[in-house]
Amino acid sequence: MAARRSLGIGFMLALALAVAACGGSDANGHPGAAGTDGHGAEAFPPSTIAFVDASTDMSSTGWQSVRTALGRIPGWAKVEAQMASELAKPASGTHKTSFAKDVRPWLGKEVAAGVLGVTMVGGKPKPEAVAYFESTDDAAAEKWIAVSGKRGGDYKGYHEYTEKSSSAVVAVGNGAVLIGTDAHSVELAIDAREGGSRLADSAAYKDALAKLPSEGVVVGFINPSSIGTLLTTVIAAANNGIGGGAAASGLANLGTVTDAMKSYTGIGMSFYGDANGVGLSYVASLDPAHPLKHAPQTITLLNHAPANAVAFIDEPLGDTAKQAGVMLQNPAVSGQLSAVESATGLSVVNDILPLLTGEMALVVSGGVPIGGSVLLRPTDVAAGSSTMHKITAAITKLQPDQTFSPLPGGVDGEQTMASGAAVTWSRAGDVLAIGMNTGGAVPGPGLESSAHYARTAANAHLAKDLSLLMWFDPARLADMPGVPASSTAGLRSVDGVVVWSGHDKGVTGGFYVDIPPAG
Repeated sequence: MAARRSLGIGFMLALALAVAACGGSDANGHPGAAGTDGHGAEAFPPSTIAFVDASTDMSSTGWQSVRTALGRIPGWAKVEAQMASELAKPASGTHKTSFAKDVRPWLGKEVAAGVLGVTMVGGKPKPEAVAYFESTDDAAAEKWIAVSGKRGGDYKGYHEYTEKSSSAVVAVGNGAVLIGTDAHSVELAIDAREGGSRLADSAAYKDALAKLPSEGVVVGFINPSSIGTLLTTVIAAANNGIGGGAAASGLANLGTVTDAMKSYTGIGMSFYGDANGVGLSYVASLDPAHPLKHAPQTITLLNHAPANAVAFIDEPLGDTAKQAGVMLQNPAVSGQLSAVESATGLSVVNDILPLLTGEMALVVSGGVPIGGSVLLRPTDVAAGSSTMHKITAAITKLQPDQTFSPLPGGVDGEQTMASGAAVTWSRAGDVLAIGMNTGGAVPGPGLESSAHYARTAANAHLAKDLSLLMWFDPARLADMPGVPASSTAGLRSVDGVVVWSGHDKGVTGGFYVDIPPAG
């Protein structure tokens, strides 16, 4: 709204997290963001679908670690100063309030938000959500809220306000400000705080967060059981109006997700900093009574990542080919494919899709000129090699001036020039490589023993068995042609960035940015 400071959940949470950006387990046994007393989860019922909790205590060890690590990136101090300046500015409109002057004085060490549920209103989903803000001065908080809120009644000693420009409801009392999408959501939060069942005491919540870095300054929890219940309700409601076709297929996919949720008891997340960098970790705890129907596959192409890789991405393809085959059965698609297959002599189902079985990886190598490869490990590499020969023949058929010649030395593969780059495909054992400026060779090992990767992988605590790996080397990127000089110092301050998922006593993953101390 133009004339007043909004009391919406998104506004308040964004401000609280922003001030935290500028800037495990707690003493009472409730897990929460490090530097807090873990009271956020006490304001949410155990059936909460999704929950996030953040520390706003800049003196906490966790935030000091984050800020110290990010501070080693040139220019970060300027970013922090700009954020602090924005928070100090008064809002536009009549009341001229600001976060620094009107909110920060009463805001405690912790903020949290959660989705309590989703109801169907007029055939459309309506989320019920609440944001919690620890208050060190309820009177000051209420004074600020009264600026744009209309006073309502009381509930269990909490003073309620309704935002004048929306249906959002705010309650203040007992050291907390609660902002909800409606009165029912806020009163559920009050019930939890005042002796009711609460997320903080949930075994699934505590177990999930106990497996994460204790210094996490922002933690989160996803409740698979509540998601499954929600999806079951949505499917049942929607089925009344579904007659078939794409809508029915969409509901079937939701049913698959619902079934998969039974395998997990809780999913926890933690954003944290340590002596070497910053990262986000997640852990999905498994339910022994409902084993995973499709166990995660383990990547195998890491031994084809060279030491000079600027980027390396590796992931098993799983059911990609199977799912694509189902999509191709659509008459509208299959008709168009027939024309393509006739022109090229290739069969999408029998030639192309078999290449997309097994595993795929992408390698971008440093140096001049820039090189890279797409690596494929299909279930039938001999058939894959035959398909590659068919593809090059089809290209020549369509573009007679684009010719391919065999690779030297009896290597199974071909080469050509395209737009000034040497393009090749080759086979080594059970791996196919489609490369640019690689000399026709399938990349070999080296990345695992390189200093930057080894350090980042160790600091990120990668799972023993990886089902996804994305690796980036900003320092090598800084040396590549075309990178602006103004960016090189920042890139060289980071040893590596890794995004991963894996399986080791559960499903785990996250990302990590390795920012080593100088020297």
